[in-house]
Amino acid sequence: MLNIFRKYVQDDDDKKKKVDTIDQQKEYIKERAHLESTVKGLKDKFKRSMDLHEADHKRIMGQNEDLISEINDLKREKKNMLDEVKRRELQKKTVENFELQKIELGKESDQLNARLKSLKVEYEQLLKHTKNREHRRSEEHRE
Repeated sequence: MLNIFRKYVQDDDDKKKKVDTIDQQKEYIKERAHLESTVKGLKDKFKRSMDLHEADHKRIMGQNEDLISEINDLKREKKNMLDEVKRRELQKKTVENFELQKIELGKESDQLNARLKSLKVEYEQLLKHTKNREHRRSEEHRE
């Protein structure tokens, strides 16, 4: 009996074990295929993400280069403008100094013209006085 039990009952258990093992293998193969396709999808997604990141990085670096170049151009332009402002301020001071000198020379010229006028008047008076004296002397000599 034991032999019969072992032959039929244990064979059923072995068959169940084999069937379970075959089902497990199929499930394992199915899970493995699913995981492999998921890994492949994730690798592809990661590669696309890295490609996008690299493209963004290159774009940002290019923009940074452009901005740095523009900043340097603006710094040069600022320096040139400050130099121009200094030059014009110096010109303005020079013009103001010339204007002040012109005003002072104008005043001095006015003073010299006034002095010249008074000297002419004085000269005219001296001439008249000298003529009058000569006239008197000539009259005294006539007499």
